[in-house]
Amino acid sequence: MADGNRSDDFDAFLASLNTDTAKKPDDIDLDGLLAELNADIHSERSTEGVPDDAFFPPTDFEDTPPSPKQAPMRKRRQAADVPPVRTNVPPQERQSFFVRHHRTINLVLLLLSVALAVGIMAVILSMSNADPYGGKMMDNIRIAGVNVGGMTKQEAANAVGTAIGSSYYENNMTVVLGKDELILPASQVSPTLDISAAVEAAYACGRTGSTTQRQADYQKAKQTPIDIEIGSCLKLNEDYIRNTISSFVGSFSGTYTPSGYTLEGIRPGLDADSFNASAPCQNLVLTIGTPGGQYNMDGILSTISNAYGEMNFHVVIPSDYLPTLPEALDIDAIYNEVHVDPVEAIPGSGSGEGTPGSCGYTFQLEDARKQLQDANYGDIITIPMEYIMPEKLDSNGTFRAALGSYATPVSSNEAYNQNLESLCAKLNGNVLEAGQTFSFDTAVGSRKEADGYLMAPAHGDQCIETEVGGGSDQVATTLYVAAMTSGMAIVEHSAAPHVCPYTTKGTEVTVSDWRDLKFRNPLDCKVLIRAKVADGQVIVRLLSEKEVDYEIKLDVQQLSTTQPGTVNVDKHVSEGFKAQQVLVEGSEGGQFWLNWVKYKKGTAQEMGKVSEYVTLLRLIFLLHHSQKVQSVFLPVGLFNQE
Repeated sequence: MADGNRSDDFDAFLASLNTDTAKKPDDIDLDGLLAELNADIHSERSTEGVPDDAFFPPTDFEDTPPSPKQAPMRKRRQAADVPPVRTNVPPQERQSFFVRHHRTINLVLLLLSVALAVGIMAVILSMSNADPYGGKMMDNIRIAGVNVGGMTKQEAANAVGTAIGSSYYENNMTVVLGKDELILPASQVSPTLDISAAVEAAYACGRTGSTTQRQADYQKAKQTPIDIEIGSCLKLNEDYIRNTISSFVGSFSGTYTPSGYTLEGIRPGLDADSFNASAPCQNLVLTIGTPGGQYNMDGILSTISNAYGEMNFHVVIPSDYLPTLPEALDIDAIYNEVHVDPVEAIPGSGSGEGTPGSCGYTFQLEDARKQLQDANYGDIITIPMEYIMPEKLDSNGTFRAALGSYATPVSSNEAYNQNLESLCAKLNGNVLEAGQTFSFDTAVGSRKEADGYLMAPAHGDQCIETEVGGGSDQVATTLYVAAMTSGMAIVEHSAAPHVCPYTTKGTEVTVSDWRDLKFRNPLDCKVLIRAKVADGQVIVRLLSEKEVDYEIKLDVQQLSTTQPGTVNVDKHVSEGFKAQQVLVEGSEGGQFWLNWVKYKKGTAQEMGKVSEYVTLLRLIFLLHHSQKVQSVFLPVGLFNQE
């Protein structure tokens, strides 16, 4: 039965909860509930009529003396006259206070929560209605570059209007597109800024959006100025801008080609042994690439509009908005790659040999920069390379200045090339004192088989005529041109009656037992001859003890042309042996003026000229004594010649 009673009581408790929760807060008597709660609390605390054994149950060891630790506790209980604990309290009375009065407590808490929520909402509403900036702009706000922070709307409008003035209507916009520039006239763009709308946008900053957004705007403004996007407040003639930009950029939309550079020609020798002043330098060829692909007109227009908003009338369009542009050539980097500094020779001491120097190699950097600046996409720029002479080139410290030089190609005939090397060895190292005359025949001596010379073509490849020491004319020709470009005074020389394939027309020289090449040193210092076969060339250089203030260049003028036809000649393969006649086709000849022009070094100032008139019938394979060939040489006098 006891269990049944507890079950019934629990069901009744649940029913009472359902009844109480169904009540509306407005139907509750708060004062009555609080009075009831207070009465229950006092009733719970009352001990009137409660037996003593309800607090302290009887024990069987009451007469047992208490332990020292227990005795004080008993005394305190007796002194307070605390009734004994009840042991027969009914289950209903043993329930917790909070369980028995949970309905009242929940109701009180609900009412307190409602009151707190209403108070918080009132505070928030009050704060939202208040202007945190007192009717002024948030600090550090800019319109068109003007800081309007802390201003009223009217003050901001006045400040922006004053700053802008007539700028929008007078300044043209410069638009940089890659390496090109485009001017947009203000009269055509017609920019107009709605200042009132821009001020309203600035005023709203820090006042609109969520609380988090407004706080973020405030914190951002403390770090850096906030520029108001005035694109919606700015009116431009977009049709004009789109059409102008499209027509300009549209030309870029072709096939993309990269920029680059090359060195055209054969790189000349720069070291002391292979340097040849007359050898042509290379050309530096710069190729400007071409753009290709599509362009982003919306992005370009947005960039221009933003620039107007910031009162910036010179805007660079990002490469992302343009067709793929070729990379700009870095002329300084190219210069560092191809430029070669000269190296000074170190003279030997006593009998020891020194270290030869080498020439530098470069181009005019400033000239290249200017040409690149003026170039357009797809242009090809050719810049000549040039030598840089060291103070001392030869290892012999006495001869430090390069005067002139010349080089001619070798043959494919081994015997011929061996003769060339033997002849150069005889010329190399000869020194001319001031005023001394040099003789080719004296320097090389006899050119017989006993002297180590071989039977070879007289004038290189494909030459029918052969002779012992074939190649003498090529070495003599190379020396002759080198001497002329050095300013030597030619005393004697015989022009070859035919054109030779290894040299410039009109500069051919022939030597034999009765024909010599002689020139005099007109300088007041010694001159050294350097000759060798290297890199497939016969190279002859003249060096002096002192620098000279001139340089000599050859200018050939062809006056007429002659077509000789064909001729039968005898092919000689060795001395005393005659083969059948061979039909030889003649080739172009004519009349020529050879002008040796003397310039002041490093300038175009002409200091003098030596001219030679030569008539040639070019029959490469003819014998020297052929009646079909004639040559007329009229010596005119040479530099510094008495």
